[in-house]
Amino acid sequence: MTAIATTFQSPQTSSGLRAAACDAVAGLQRNGLGMAPDTARGAVLSWQLPAGQAQTLRPDRAGRLQVRRGRAWLTGRTAPLQPEADLVLGAGQSVALAAGCAVIVEGWQGAEALELAWQTA
Repeated sequence: MTAIATTFQSPQTSSGLRAAACDAVAGLQRNGLGMAPDTARGAVLSWQLPAGQAQTLRPDRAGRLQVRRGRAWLTGRTAPLQPEADLVLGAGQSVALAAGCAVIVEGWQGAEALELAWQTA
């Protein structure tokens, strides 16, 4: 998976600012958080997101984001033509993300670290 993402502080920003932050990182390549730039179909990659940090994910290929540990708050668009929405996922839950759609993920109420996994479809 070649993903465009970044990690940033300040999880208490409004959803409008989150969407702007998501669009602002469109040119950044994901690095340093356990995901390789290119991933074979079906490969599973996992990483940890520290408490108090948020991360924008914009995959080039469709796949599934799973919360392995913690409780995650996601905001954004998971599929084309869908409105932006907020989701709360607990450990063991997952959500499908379409290629090119972006979500911001952080620990619920910004207070807990997460263990996340990505599997390319």
